[in-house]
Amino acid sequence: MSTIVLGFGKSGISAMRLLLGKGQDVTMYDTRKDIEVPDDISKAKSKYDIKVYAGEDIDVSAYDLAVISPGVDPETEIVRKLKDAGAEIISELELAYRYAKGKFIAITGTNGKTTTTTLAGEIFKNAGFDVRICGNIGRPVSESLENSNEDTYFVTEVSSFQLEAISKFKPFISIILNITEDHLDRHKTMENYIAAKCRVFENQDERDSLIYNADDEGVAKCAHGSQALKYAISLKNPQKNGAYLKDGKLILAIDGRTQVLCDAKDVNLFGEHNIQNILAASLAALLAGASIDSIGNTVKKFKAVEHRLEYVDTACGVKYINDSKGTNVDASTIAIKALPGGIHLIAGGYDKGADFSEFARGFDGKVKALYLFGATKERFEKEVKHAGFEGRISVCNTLRECVEKASSSAASGDIVLLSPASASWDMYKSFEERGDEFKELVVELKERVKI
Repeated sequence: MSTIVLGFGKSGISAMRLLLGKGQDVTMYDTRKDIEVPDDISKAKSKYDIKVYAGEDIDVSAYDLAVISPGVDPETEIVRKLKDAGAEIISELELAYRYAKGKFIAITGTNGKTTTTTLAGEIFKNAGFDVRICGNIGRPVSESLENSNEDTYFVTEVSSFQLEAISKFKPFISIILNITEDHLDRHKTMENYIAAKCRVFENQDERDSLIYNADDEGVAKCAHGSQALKYAISLKNPQKNGAYLKDGKLILAIDGRTQVLCDAKDVNLFGEHNIQNILAASLAALLAGASIDSIGNTVKKFKAVEHRLEYVDTACGVKYINDSKGTNVDASTIAIKALPGGIHLIAGGYDKGADFSEFARGFDGKVKALYLFGATKERFEKEVKHAGFEGRISVCNTLRECVEKASSSAASGDIVLLSPASASWDMYKSFEERGDEFKELVVELKERVKI
């Protein structure tokens, strides 16, 4: 079999290594003509004599299989040509699944995936399971297969981009946290986006489990079509099979038998959305066989993941919070809801076509001022003004300028929040790089003021 891997990034390189390790004939391809070939690919070319192309026209008829990285749109010309030539198109997630032993816990949703995946991984690890935390969280699944076996659990964050190109992927437990508007630059319509997310359970049957957010109307409707055993999470209503919040307690229920996980006041995460994330991760672990005591102990010790409502420091009485992972409107709305008010919001970035007027209507009087940067800054300003936002708006060229203006304007007791409501790709390689710069700027600021 001859396989072409599309994308020179982390997922593509991991897929290449897996395929070469299985003795496959591999070609590496990237659509960008000016891209520098990574060292890992250059070394593989020397050792295995693989073919490497960047943006060239190639004969696609030789390939039986094409593995596409998450950043490669299935509608690009090279993918269409491969389809027309009869090649099977799959994602790196699907490729890794075909070679994997063990069971998959697949976690998806517009927001909360990373927190839930990280927490679930910690719970499984502390409960004594052989666990790999992988997927969209940063470590490709292909990279996580070494030394795994039938008892391994792959706690996997999966994105809509990865799910677009699956065919056999069948998790033991799937989790859908929420679905709100995002990635419409890629999926074009909400219907397409929802359909991609719901593929997480399309191959599951009555031996598998689906955990879904019953408070999200779209998710509940989507889950109705699943053949898996269904477990609902809710902050509003008790569940016979699922997990819920009642009288300040987190409760897990299977076949009507309830167990108290912990008190909500004992968790270290901001916001109701994180209660949902905790319920989902905890229920998955309980279904896999972890004890309620072990799960509860991990939950009570768990702290926020980096770049998601991450407290950075306080200077002159002003708190600085890094929420660079707020890459869409809904994620940033959740961040604002989780904080008390007096917010100086730094926002903007790569344009995914989001509606910022709706975002502004959700400020609920908590946002004092806006500091906008990145590709969306002009449209952002126009739409929030149209929505009636009356606070101060500063349009800036850099994140540094935003931080400096916000720190000059904020009073003691206020919060400077980086939650861009936009992706980072216009100015940064990733939201992590953007968040790291914000934290470095806060450290500089703290050193200057000496308080």
